[in-house]
Amino acid sequence: MGIIFPKELQQKPPPLAADFLNPMLTTAGQTMEALTDKAMSGRIAPILSKFVISREKIAAIGQSIKIILHPVDIFVLFFFSLATVPIAHVLYTVYAFVISHYSGKRVLVSGSDKKEISTKINGSHGFRNSYAYQFAEHLSQVARIGLLVYLADCLSATADILGFHTDEYYMSHVFAKLLYTIWAARRFKYFKKHILYEYVVKIKPESEKKILHINHLLDGIIYAITFFKVGDLLSVEMGLAMTSVFAFGSVGTLVFSLAGKDIATQAVNGLALTISDRMSEGDVVKFGDGTSGKVMKIGWLETKLRTFDDLLVTIPNTQLGTQRVCNMSRIVMCRVRPTLHFRFSDADKVPRVLEDIQEEIKKSCPELITDGSRPFRAIWTDIKDDHLETFIDCHFHLPPIGKKYWNNRQKVMEAIDRVLKKNEIELFTAVYPKLELGKLR
Repeated sequence: MGIIFPKELQQKPPPLAADFLNPMLTTAGQTMEALTDKAMSGRIAPILSKFVISREKIAAIGQSIKIILHPVDIFVLFFFSLATVPIAHVLYTVYAFVISHYSGKRVLVSGSDKKEISTKINGSHGFRNSYAYQFAEHLSQVARIGLLVYLADCLSATADILGFHTDEYYMSHVFAKLLYTIWAARRFKYFKKHILYEYVVKIKPESEKKILHINHLLDGIIYAITFFKVGDLLSVEMGLAMTSVFAFGSVGTLVFSLAGKDIATQAVNGLALTISDRMSEGDVVKFGDGTSGKVMKIGWLETKLRTFDDLLVTIPNTQLGTQRVCNMSRIVMCRVRPTLHFRFSDADKVPRVLEDIQEEIKKSCPELITDGSRPFRAIWTDIKDDHLETFIDCHFHLPPIGKKYWNNRQKVMEAIDRVLKKNEIELFTAVYPKLELGKLR
């Protein structure tokens, strides 16, 4: 009696060696394919072979460039790029000679661009500073950029024939837009600087330092706009790029925000101080907390102040943003208000002495304001327990700082002293009892 196998075993043939080898061979093939499919593996030689230039490639390159280049376009671009400025200079020179001939003014004209015409035409001196030169120079620069775009078209066609396939139309237009965008940003930068210094600094020379900071700020804005415009032209996904740059994680973002909050606040306050009219470097100021001195430097994060004690104090801009500022350098008038204490025995002389003091101050101080716009008075104000109190209130057309102020103040004191000596009056001086050191124990 033979062995009876189950039906499942009777239907299946016995396993063969190929059944075990096929999965292993498939896995090995995929591994070898993955090893050979690398970025550089086996690709260097084909790239180098594209630089081998044959006669057929040279002929194809020449034919392609011949189709791209248009003689009329090239001639016009070369003409405007090289001849615009010299032609404008000649026309300007002729115009200057005509104007000088009919106006009777002498004009010195030289064939060199370095020498300028010494007459005033259209508000400018010389060809280099004239509107004619600016127009010709800009037209010449536009033509030069056009030649560069033509050169980019030729290089793109050459690369396509060598085997580096590019979208010729796309590359040409992107390159042209990039060049003209960067050129326009640079020209706008110089035009902005010219406007600021021509129509602001010349009218208010004291604002030159402030205009310099504003000029740098506007430069940064122009650079940022140009950067994003160039990124848009290059089809850069700026939103994704910025997200990947600043995505430090929730904890990292929180730490960065907390650490940079004070710095950002100081920078904003420094920018506000720079572009505001509250103070400038070199001004003598007094802040609401009592700090006073000369402003040495206004930075983005802090301001340096030299006090009257010759101490250099550094103040964070966050503390200055909300403080009151008294800019004494911009005050054109000052006040001197001495207080005098008379004895009771001189009470009958006080009214006449005060009148004499007013007259003596008028003679001694020519800057004294006497037109009624500011008070000028010498008044008996109070009767104290041991003396009579008076004060003299004087205003002058002088700033409250500097050598002139202190010299004028000294003249006021000298005038008062002369009147007191003339009337044989000795001011009241409080006498305090002397305490012996042993009695304090």
